[in-house]
Amino acid sequence: LQKIQTISVNGNWPRNFTLAPNGKFLLVANQRSKNISVYKVDKTTGILAFSNSVVVPTPVCLLF
Repeated sequence: LQKIQTISVNGNWPRNFTLAPNGKFLLVANQRSKNISVYKVDKTTGILAFSNSVVVPTPVCLLF
């Protein structure tokens, strides 16, 4: 493993994260800011790019 990037979670208190089954997106559940941050994953480099954020009442665990 090699660190390739540092990126903000665009929220407060990241509680859980997961990759979408297709590997194209990484989702982060930010418990205190009550949002899920969505990032696009570059399949070649693994670099993340912030896509959008979705407000949810109690993001704690992400499952597909």
